[in-house]
Order: sequence, then C-alpha cells, then structure tokens
Amino acid sequence: AASHGGHPCGEVVGIVRRNWRPCVGVFDLETQRGSNVLFEPQDVCLPRASVNTRQAEALANMLVVVSFDGWERHQRYPSAHYVRTIGPVGSRDAEAEAILFEHAVPVRPFSAQVQACLPPKGWTIPPEEIARREDL
Repeated sequence: AASHGGHPCGEVVGIVRRNWRPCVGVFDLETQRGSNVLFEPQDVCLPRASVNTRQAEALANMLVVVSFDGWERHQRYPSAHYVRTIGPVGSRDAEAEAILFEHAVPVRPFSAQVQACLPPKGWTIPPEEIARREDL
C-alpha cells in the first residue's frame, strides 16, 4: 500500500463479490431532482443511494425498503430501487418491523406443526414444578 501524507492509501481494482442486501431507510426529499431522490439508510455503514421513483412525495416520512442495483464508476451514489413501504417514521410498529428486517429476523407465523407442540390454552406451571425450581 502506498502512503500519502503519512496515511495509507490504495486503489480499488475490482470487487470480487458484492454483498448487497435490501435495507431500510427514508427518502431525502430535499435532494429530489426530477424523479431521482436520495435514499438515506438507517444503517450508517451503508452509502446513500439514488432511487428513481415517481412516488417520493407520497413516501415522505415513511420507512421504506430499497434494494441496491449497481454502482457505476461515474456515479457519485449507487443506484437502487424501491421495494416496499414499512410504515411511518416514529411509529412503534414500523420501527420494530424495520429493526427485525435489518437483522433478518423471521416474522412469519408459526406452522401448525409447531403450534401443535404447545400446551393447551390456559396451561400454567404446576405447583410441584415451581417448588422443585431454584430461584437464582
């Protein structure tokens, strides 16, 4: 690696594997130019992205999911496309869903097979089991 003013520097010569995944964030309407608007991801490790959409105004103050498409050499930001809306910014349900989505936590309902393993509704721990347990 070369050095420039005491700081290491280098040049990207290629990308072996892209690790792009859909991500959650908001549209920055102050950056809108025509149908292009910048997307601000919640994950600060990800770059802002340019999204071509005609629904930017309708999605103002909404948490949205976008997917990165590519990043050409001449572009300042990678390009991405709108996938879906999660909900309003600040909404507890939308914020919770965004966190679960960002961390790839599955939120689908349990299957009938899994639910069949559960005890019947209204079941409680028997008193003899409580007496056997040691409270740490």
